[in-house]
Amino acid sequence: MNYLILTLTIFLLTAAESFCGTLLSPETAGQVHTGINQLYDLNFDEAEGIFTQIAATESNHPIGCVYLALTSIGRTLTKGTTEKTTARFHAYTDMAVKRALQSKNSEKASWNLYYSGVAYILKSYSEGKQQNYIDSLRWLKRGISLINRSCKDDKTSADAKMLLGSYQYFTSRMPWYFRFFASLLVEPANKNVGIENLEYAVSHSEFGRIESEMLISIAYLWDDQYYTALSFAEKLSVEHPENYCFGFLKQEILLRQRKYKNALNCATNQLVNIEYDKRSEINGLIVNQHYMLGLIYTKLKYYDAALRNFAFAFSFAENKPYLKAWAILRQGTVYDLKKQHSRARDCYAVVKTIHHNSDLLDAYGQKFAAIPYRGEPLE
Repeated sequence: MNYLILTLTIFLLTAAESFCGTLLSPETAGQVHTGINQLYDLNFDEAEGIFTQIAATESNHPIGCVYLALTSIGRTLTKGTTEKTTARFHAYTDMAVKRALQSKNSEKASWNLYYSGVAYILKSYSEGKQQNYIDSLRWLKRGISLINRSCKDDKTSADAKMLLGSYQYFTSRMPWYFRFFASLLVEPANKNVGIENLEYAVSHSEFGRIESEMLISIAYLWDDQYYTALSFAEKLSVEHPENYCFGFLKQEILLRQRKYKNALNCATNQLVNIEYDKRSEINGLIVNQHYMLGLIYTKLKYYDAALRNFAFAFSFAENKPYLKAWAILRQGTVYDLKKQHSRARDCYAVVKTIHHNSDLLDAYGQKFAAIPYRGEPLE
């Protein structure tokens, strides 16, 4: 489900243009575009101010609150989770849903149908973050239902198929118990249909092309079609050098291809770019890049360098507990590879003290504390 929300986050940064012509006055449409540009530049305070004004002006429509919720997600993706961003996200999502329900009589309009579906999917994510999983699936069902209806509208079909395809593909790759409940409460997930919808979006989406290419690259990566995945990732990195997420995707693909030197070159160059980036919001991505460098150095068997990078990620990822837990776990695995098993066990003991909400991480920590890590693939 996180991939679906990531899709929404990035897609909606560029999708507003397809609806503003029929939805908003020229003045408000201009504000939306300005807010989107600020959000794309990770200037979250400026974006939030603009979207707050839009939410006040368009008080009977969910669009402003949808973008406010997405702004909160953007902050979390870069800077990590804080009580403030979490509270804001849940509040903005609730307001978006309330307005979507109030404007239900206008659902026949394609723009209203689409944004209402987005609001419901955001509500699904909100409930999931609060561990209300049944409610989360119910809201997801309502959102996906509206997105399915949007697929039948010429104005929104390609972009809606991108969202529907991401649900179908990535849900099909989740654990069996999630697939079971998603099939029961939402709709069955089909990997092949998901790929078909994503490929259609890549070819036909006027406003969601970038996001479709990112998603299809991830899908091909997960299906071990590395050459095709890399071609999309490289294209995105060239076209959008300041979007470091595309650089992370490229590095991950190179790792899977065992092109470790190429991955290292890409990672070290990007780390310099992130460190010298003058946008204050970007510095939260430094820990992500150090973690990736740790993975690369481990594959190269430069274990001391790997430990330094994992230690950096662990020390400075206070607002990213999931990454922090992975970083200390990875330190333990490197110590095991160096035959320093006592130090490795010390690292594994720390994993369970972090509130990362991952049973998998705890299971890995317990497993390797008993049986030293020997190089098997993780994640």
